[in-house]
Amino acid sequence: MKKGSLRLMYLGALCAALLLVGALPALADGTGDIGVDEIHFPDELFREYVAENADTDGDGLLSAEEIADVHGIHVRFHGI
Repeated sequence: MKKGSLRLMYLGALCAALLLVGALPALADGTGDIGVDEIHFPDELFREYVAENADTDGDGLLSAEEIADVHGIHVRFHGI
């Protein structure tokens, strides 16, 4: 194999690895809690929907349990 082809293959493998790492889910603070805020939910109407329907304890965070309890999101008639 030519030296240029080998470099191109290594570069492709490096790019693929970086894409995989970038695709890993990001957690808000490492505890699994996701803030119900403008950073995580930029759409105001959807953020309100999440706060009303998923944030069951009203603390402004979605815990792993609250996230696991969501089995569907129905926003058809909410203007979202």
